[in-house]
Amino acid sequence: MSTEDRNDENTSEADAALEKEALAASSEPGVAQSTGAVEGATDGAIEAEGAEGGELVSASLGSERWVTFAFFAGASILFWLAKNLIVTVWDRFDEPKPAVATAVAAAIAVGAAIAGYRHPGAHGFATEVAEEYARVTWPSREEGISHTAVVLVVSLVATIILACFDFGWGALSDLLYQV
Repeated sequence: MSTEDRNDENTSEADAALEKEALAASSEPGVAQSTGAVEGATDGAIEAEGAEGGELVSASLGSERWVTFAFFAGASILFWLAKNLIVTVWDRFDEPKPAVATAVAAAIAVGAAIAGYRHPGAHGFATEVAEEYARVTWPSREEGISHTAVVLVVSLVATIILACFDFGWGALSDLLYQV
């Protein structure tokens, strides 16, 4: 092997190490940078058409869509709770008017959702949760089925063992107390 070949080999190893460090140091959420491998892509990262070396770029919303969905779901639950609470309290004093109760509950839910979405602490927390969920390695369907089978079998065995102890202890108690 010539000196030039060794230098090229060392340079490519150094370049690969620098790329790995740059990938690890990338702190921009929702953006995955890679040289050809799609395996490390986060939720919302897509392969850019025409990008050199299969570079990945962030999709339009990434984890922000899940944050928005969480606030929408929270507003829906708050709407249901507020409407039922308003109707229950109003019913104690007079016949409730459903249109008014619905309008007030909707205003409360929308106001709370907007205030929560704009609050830096609440929005930051929801964003962090969504980003953590994007990093989770979820089991495959086969793994999920096998793990569920293990849980069911262990639960069945534990149930049988506890039933044996219960019947045995009951028989011993009946024998001792001569019931």
